[in-house]
Amino acid sequence: MPRFQRELLRIGAVVLLSLLSAIIVIDNAGAEPYVTFNHADAIIQIGGAYVLLVLWVQFVIWVIVGIIRNKISFMWAPVLIWAFIACLYVSHCPVAYAQDITKFVIGRH
Repeated sequence: MPRFQRELLRIGAVVLLSLLSAIIVIDNAGAEPYVTFNHADAIIQIGGAYVLLVLWVQFVIWVIVGIIRNKISFMWAPVLIWAFIACLYVSHCPVAYAQDITKFVIGRH
């Protein structure tokens, strides 16, 4: 695969992961507090968030290994900071969801 196509693949991965992260974080912020249990919310806020975190970690490993092996330019290093920020926000979603369900749904009974 030519270098240009590999760069486009990396750019596409960052854009896609960023968009999915934004969707989950914005959905979480807009729906809080979760006062009723809904399966779709649980799947998105817990399952989707953890899948996204795993994909971010895989991307970070891919970039770090590529930089170490000189397959990827060191100019990709700032993307690691962006990945950390995205993971920080996405990791808050399942925790906040579980806290709300515990407080408002389980705590009522």
